[in-house]
Amino acid sequence: MSDLFSVKAGYSGMNLQIAATLDGVLVAVGEVPIHGARHDAHAYAASGLAERLRDLPSVADLGYIGVEGINTVPHKRSPGIDLDPSQVEFNTALGRIRAAVEHAIAHLKTWRMLSEEGGRYRYPISKYESTVAAIVGLYFFAAYE
Repeated sequence: MSDLFSVKAGYSGMNLQIAATLDGVLVAVGEVPIHGARHDAHAYAASGLAERLRDLPSVADLGYIGVEGINTVPHKRSPGIDLDPSQVEFNTALGRIRAAVEHAIAHLKTWRMLSEEGGRYRYPISKYESTVAAIVGLYFFAAYE
């Protein structure tokens, strides 16, 4: 797992892409975990989530600007140029919507293995994908039982 180690974060990591409703209910997790050093825009397609959400409207953060299949992203401030008031208002409203998704991520991370605080995956990387699939399956089983 040394190739997954992030000096900046101080631990090894993978990128899981998730989709949630505007109410913060987790509805999908990308089937393929992506190396943590990859950009979110790449991870979205490579995880399989883009294909699963192909026909649905979607909202995302600045990491997804220009990504095919993402309908709504915040306005990005250009260097030295402030956003106009309507863009700031739009970004604020979008941030409120995205807060629900952050709650869904936090809820998924209650599965200790997926959290940063002591859970970190330590088994052979070849088993990571099947382990995450099992955790996600158990999560949905427990949530919708």
